[in-house]
Amino acid sequence: MKTNDVVRFRVYELLVNIGNSSARNLSLVIGSGLLENLLNELYGDSADVLAKMNCVELLTNLATSDHGFTWLTEHKVLDRLETLLIKADSDVLLELLQPGLITFFGSVARHRPNEICSRYQHFLCKVLSSLNSSDMTLRTIGIETIAQIAITKNGKLILKKYGSKMDEAMKNVGQTIQNCPEDVKVRALSALGSILQLTAEDQNDEMLALTQHWFSLISSSPFNLIFSICQQPFPNIRLASKSIYVSLANQSWALQLMVHHPTFIEYLLDRTTETSAEDKRLKYKVVETLLQNSCTEEIFGSPNYLKLRLYQQQGPFYMHSQPVVTMEGDC
Repeated sequence: MKTNDVVRFRVYELLVNIGNSSARNLSLVIGSGLLENLLNELYGDSADVLAKMNCVELLTNLATSDHGFTWLTEHKVLDRLETLLIKADSDVLLELLQPGLITFFGSVARHRPNEICSRYQHFLCKVLSSLNSSDMTLRTIGIETIAQIAITKNGKLILKKYGSKMDEAMKNVGQTIQNCPEDVKVRALSALGSILQLTAEDQNDEMLALTQHWFSLISSSPFNLIFSICQQPFPNIRLASKSIYVSLANQSWALQLMVHHPTFIEYLLDRTTETSAEDKRLKYKVVETLLQNSCTEEIFGSPNYLKLRLYQQQGPFYMHSQPVVTMEGDC
């Protein structure tokens, strides 16, 4: 970008930050006319894709506030953005905007899943199909967008309505964490943890059956897959895979998988398998989450439950010290 382009977008960024701070400040920013200029840069016929990408990113930031989202809705900005997303299917230039446009709608849908997914259905269909893309950037953003929607109960129920399309998407998540480059795997594993996350308040037979079903689709042996990934020598992959166990540890169906795995409990209680502080903290969080689950003692059995309690009491960084015997004459 030229120097004057950089300065112009710095001004836009400053105005968006000011506008996000309060509804009154947004009114003042709107009065300057510069937000309209930003929209004109996005909607215009210019071939400057980088400038358009920056416009979408700034609008994503503006949509994080309630008053910012209201202004964008009232000015039909979301309708125009979905139109751009539709055109991107047949326009090589606009195709480069797809990741940013999907990120925009995903960010908004995280907090307003019903409103966004019901009104902008092309967006969600595009997201689900993007998981089959050979473009790793688009696939990764698609997975993370599904995770943003699925983080809430309402979002999960919306995705459930897409039936076979969502099932196919989960299979593609499984393929991604098995076959893609490390950086993509890490982001896909973290997203899977969010997709499977289910608070105690949101748990009922329907929701537990849904997360169990989605988990079953990532592989013919999903628990073994995550367990094997969890022990790989790549720190970021190990951490991301443990986040999945944190999500599973408060769901009764997942506890059944844990207790029937031949070495999972042994691994969980073994403090020698982790070396980094982050790894130790996350394994400790798995144990804590298990102990907060009222089903754990019944499913794991009292002996294992007591071992988990001891692990928790000793803290995440406990190290078992070997006794040293001093013989007479050793000085």
